[in-house]
Amino acid sequence: MGNTTQINLALQSYESRSRPASVERLINCYVQPLPQESSFPYIVTGTVGAKVWKDLDLVDPIYGFNQMGSDLYVVSGLTVLKIDSNKNITTLGIMADLPNRVMMTNNGTHVGILTEAGNLFLADTTTLTQVTDVDYQLAESVTNLNLYFILAKQNSFQFFLSDLNDATSYGATQVSSVENNSKPLTAMLSNNLEVWAFKEDVISVLNNDGNYS
Repeated sequence: MGNTTQINLALQSYESRSRPASVERLINCYVQPLPQESSFPYIVTGTVGAKVWKDLDLVDPIYGFNQMGSDLYVVSGLTVLKIDSNKNITTLGIMADLPNRVMMTNNGTHVGILTEAGNLFLADTTTLTQVTDVDYQLAESVTNLNLYFILAKQNSFQFFLSDLNDATSYGATQVSSVENNSKPLTAMLSNNLEVWAFKEDVISVLNNDGNYS
């Protein structure tokens, strides 16, 4: 295991009573140590401030959101919402199983919403549907690369792909495995034209050679 470094976060939020002295508010800041020869041991470094873009006024918690084009897709409880660039909200549909967490990705046509149960729901600009293809398998994670949805099968070493630019369709031959002599896949993430396959004990980096056997 690699070395770890403790990050000392500022635990309080406050602002100065005197606006001429300081108009800044301490929020989302962290403490940075200075070199030993410095007059002060630490400085407080700020990050980008928080500003409300849209208050959805929701009762259910937000489990995830994903941007596709100029629209933002939001999962709130069982409900999937679309928010356009003018902040107009459209309810796309209700998912069949309550997510305690979701993973989301998109291929430019569909936003994929993978629930903790392993079901995949697809949202577009007007509708929400569940993937029912016979070759779809309950999945642990979902990512997208080169217009393919890539999903890790639950409790296995295998991952499978959607058809090209069609997240509704899956082929029985578009399945492969990652180091089946180690522990099962926990997540897959596309990065820089590669797919990173995460397990409890190892991380493998894959590229697309067109071979799924």
